Amino acid sequence: MRVAVLGAGWSGLAAARALSRAGLAFDGYERGDDVGGLWRGLYDGLRMNTSRDLTAFSDRPFHAGCPVYPTKEDVARYLRDYADAFGLRSHFRFGAEVTRVRPAWEVDGTPYDAVLVCTGHHSEPLWPELPGRFDGLKIHARDYRSPDVFAGKRVVVIGIGNSAVDIATAAAGRASSVVLAVRRGAHVLPKMLLGRPADAWAKTFRWLPRAVQSAGLQAFLRLRQGRMSDVGLPEPAHALHQAHPTLSDELLPLLREGRLRAKPAVVELLGDRVRFADGRVEPADVLVCATGYRPSFPFLDPAPDPASLYLQVVPTTLPSGLYFIGLVQPQQGPISRCAEAQASWVADLLRGRRGLPAPDEQRASIERAAAWRAELVDSPRHALEVDYYAYLRALSR
Repeated sequence: MRVAVLGAGWSGLAAARALSRAGLAFDGYERGDDVGGLWRGLYDGLRMNTSRDLTAFSDRPFHAGCPVYPTKEDVARYLRDYADAFGLRSHFRFGAEVTRVRPAWEVDGTPYDAVLVCTGHHSEPLWPELPGRFDGLKIHARDYRSPDVFAGKRVVVIGIGNSAVDIATAAAGRASSVVLAVRRGAHVLPKMLLGRPADAWAKTFRWLPRAVQSAGLQAFLRLRQGRMSDVGLPEPAHALHQAHPTLSDELLPLLREGRLRAKPAVVELLGDRVRFADGRVEPADVLVCATGYRPSFPFLDPAPDPASLYLQVVPTTLPSGLYFIGLVQPQQGPISRCAEAQASWVADLLRGRRGLPAPDEQRASIERAAAWRAELVDSPRHALEVDYYAYLRALSR
């Protein structure tokens, strides 16, 4: 049996490691010139939003001296070291962008028994539909690299997710003015709570129902940092467990100091100005759309709907042999450990040590996942959401 692994980021290395341990031959394809995926090219100052010890793969910790929330440089170094420690780099062809995968199964004309798609879900930016014209610099968060671009400019950042907040807080130190345009309220969590990473507390209390965890943490946050409306943000209309939270230690202090202002959603572009949902107009030189991504697999035709994947891994509408690794957005935990568990399970499937359940069981599982997501805030960012600890238990079973 021979397997193809597409991508050499977190998910691709998890897949490569699982296949290597299982004694399965594989070829890796990576369009970049080294392992690390997106972490080799994202913006300056980026840090992970999951903590070091919970994010590291189970068989290798981060290097000594790495901060609790690793920087992008720390992550890139960790992934290079991981690949070298387990002899994975030699399996990958770098500078090899895959253009066509077809059943059953070929990668750019080379036959394989199975293909593991590990390309992630941050490749195709999702742009807001806004009427009008903008004459300044308009970029997506995907293309942002350094706050130097904001020097002396009037900046508007659209969004309230982690990238939006990272970019807006970085801009506050360089720009002449920064506005964070927010369509709906969000729960903002500090990265450290009582001396521990936020996700470490989630692990401690994972045995409690999610609604109970959510209510307790919301009460604590209200006492600790007040209401979101105190700093000009809209109050969240949802419980903490019904949306992916935003982690930031800088946002609320900057809003209180007035170095960053919150406004409602942008509804119209007016050349060198933007109009907000409250009817007010502000001048703007730079518009940053931190509005998320849509999963995209241009090399697959047809590409399966991510909502039709059994356990977010196995397509139910295509011939067997195609698997997706890392196509999840976990609440309370890192993608890395999800990818590791997925890859281990797929390696067992390929070796015949495990089997898939009957089609009706797979459909029932997909329907349960859809019902769970229906309880979340209706947003594209939740299309791949999973309950981290429940999801790992399901993969283990």
